[in-house]
Amino acid sequence: MTIHIAINGFGRIRRSVIRALCEIKRQKKINVVAINKKKNINLIPYLLEYDTTQGKFPYKINKNGDILKINKDRIKILQYKKINQLSWKELKINIVLDCTGTYKKTKNRRKHLLSGIKKFLFSYPGNKNIDKIIVFGINHKNLKQTDNVISNASCTSNCAIPIIKILDDKFGVKHGFITIIHPSMNDQNIIDNYNNDLNLIRSSIHSIIPINTNLTKNITKILPTFKNKFTANAIRIPTTNVIASILNIFLKDKVNIYNVNSSLENASKKKLKRIMKYTELPLISNNFNHDSHSAIIDGRQNKTNNKNLVKILAWCDNEWGFANRMIDTTLVIASKFL
Repeated sequence: MTIHIAINGFGRIRRSVIRALCEIKRQKKINVVAINKKKNINLIPYLLEYDTTQGKFPYKINKNGDILKINKDRIKILQYKKINQLSWKELKINIVLDCTGTYKKTKNRRKHLLSGIKKFLFSYPGNKNIDKIIVFGINHKNLKQTDNVISNASCTSNCAIPIIKILDDKFGVKHGFITIIHPSMNDQNIIDNYNNDLNLIRSSIHSIIPINTNLTKNITKILPTFKNKFTANAIRIPTTNVIASILNIFLKDKVNIYNVNSSLENASKKKLKRIMKYTELPLISNNFNHDSHSAIIDGRQNKTNNKNLVKILAWCDNEWGFANRMIDTTLVIASKFL
C-alpha cells in the first residue's frame, strides 16, 4: 500500500524528510503528492539540491511551473496562506506532515481535519489538547484510531527519552538534570536584532546563548511517572547541526559504568535498533552529521560515581535523525489506521 502525504511548509525538516525518503528508498511506500509553501517557491529546487549542512542532493531535481520533479516523482506545489484554503481531500491525501511551527493552537489543527485529511502529524511538540505525542521506539505502539492530531515531539525528546526509559527499565530512575547543547537555529539573529525572547535578540555567531526548552514537559507526556522529576535547560552554540545531550541521572540501584554502558549498548542492538547507536570511538559532533539515529551514545564520555549517579552523553543530528523519525511515525500511522 502506498501512503499519499502532503508537507505543509518547506524549511529544514521538510527538506530533510523529502531527502530521506529518496535516500532510504521509501518513495514506493510514501508518495509525496503536494508541498504547501507560502512564498519563494522558485527557490525550492535550489534549497533542496544545495544544502550546506547535509550536502548536495544526490538525485535529479527540477521545477516546471507548479510541479517539482525529483527523478520520476511529481510533487504539486501549493501556495496557500490559510488552512481553510487547502483542499487535501481533492488531492486524496492521507496524512499531512506539518513542519511550519505555525499552527500550534488546537482549533487550527482541527481545520486540517475539516479540510478532508485523515491524520495530521506535527514536527514539533503540541499542547495538552493534542491527541498523542510520539517518541518513536518508546510509545509509537500506543497510537489509537482516534488519534488524529499527532506530534512527533522534538529532536531533543527523541534523543533523551529513550535513554531514560532504558535506564529506568534496567536500574530504576529517581530523577535527573539534562543539558542540551544545541546548534543555532533560524529563530536566532546573525547580529543583534529584535525578537520577543531577549536571549534570541543576541548574535548567534558570537555567543553561547541559554534558551528555554519543553523537554521536561515532553518527558512527562511520554513517561508520566517522571512528572516533576526532571529539570532541563538548553544552550545554543555557533554551529549548524548536531546536538549533544548531557543527562545527569540519579538511579535507584548502585551501578558501575560497565553495567550502564552495557545496558545502553544492548538496547541499541536489540530493542532500539535503528533508533539508538552506541560508540566508543573518539568522535566529535561533525562525525554525527547525517546520522539517522535519534541518539548516539558516546560510551567513552559516560561517567558514574560508582554509586547511583550517572552522566550520559548522547549525540544526535537534530535534522536528519528527526526527519527519519517523522517517516517512521508516518508509516506506523498508515499501517494501523489507513
